[in-house]
Amino acid sequence: MRPPAKKRRVFSAAEKLRIVQEAAACGPGEVGALLRREAIHSSHLSTWRKALGVHGSEGLAQVKRGRRTKHDAKDRR
Repeated sequence: MRPPAKKRRVFSAAEKLRIVQEAAACGPGEVGALLRREAIHSSHLSTWRKALGVHGSEGLAQVKRGRRTKHDAKDRR
């Protein structure tokens, strides 16, 4: 019997902003401890930093995953 699949963690924009701000305040060698405490990979942090720099705090908002639809609201009727 297989163990139940783990559920994907979802971070809100406020959580992402808090973690990025904490990482900015960290000294040398403290970022690793922050990543372990929050249980995230460094790639998450770098992606969130890039999104914050390019789009501001709106860039940290949840992005809907999956394929984009080819139809607009008019075609759905």
